[in-house]
Amino acid sequence: CVLGLGLVGAEKEVPLIVGFLKDKDRMVLDSAVLALGFISSAQSVAPLASLSKNKRESVRNSAALCLGWIDSAAARQELDKFINDDDPWVQVGAAIAAHSFNKEGAKRMLLKIASGEDEDAAAYATIALCVFANDKAVVDRVLKNAASDNNAIRMNAASSLGFLRDPAAVKRLTLLAKDEEEFIRGEAVRSLAEFDTPESKAAMVAI
Repeated sequence: CVLGLGLVGAEKEVPLIVGFLKDKDRMVLDSAVLALGFISSAQSVAPLASLSKNKRESVRNSAALCLGWIDSAAARQELDKFINDDDPWVQVGAAIAAHSFNKEGAKRMLLKIASGEDEDAAAYATIALCVFANDKAVVDRVLKNAASDNNAIRMNAASSLGFLRDPAAVKRLTLLAKDEEEFIRGEAVRSLAEFDTPESKAAMVAI
């Protein structure tokens, strides 16, 4: 199993895994990308970076995320190829990967995408913003997205607000707990449970 080689951290198998990056089977290719990420070896950087030209945005996104797992200057430099990708979905993956060493840059990119016209990418960016606690700009954006007409964006906003735990989120989460979509109601209730305030407790009782 290609993925298994990565799970056991078999660095000596990197050349073998790299060979699977050319496999026509999507599952094999996806497994090879993750395996290189799990091993997180310096040898993985160049092959992962080469995937910036892959036609599938999901592959480019995974490659960007995996580069973020490798603690090296070379990996961070190669991430620029993905940050400048034309696809916002790939940009989100690159921003998440860059968070550990370029927090402000990652935040700016995620805020931009979360407010963009590509709703799928906006939903992805909205949940990714959950790592920026105690940041007013982030909370404000997620609160705005919580009022979106798009179900995926609303659901991810409800989830993200639970991680951010800003008191200003309780009112919006209370409204989302009455959303017409069951899965959004459930996510809002789970997030409300993360708060320990009189307002959140009253909202939970009312539900």
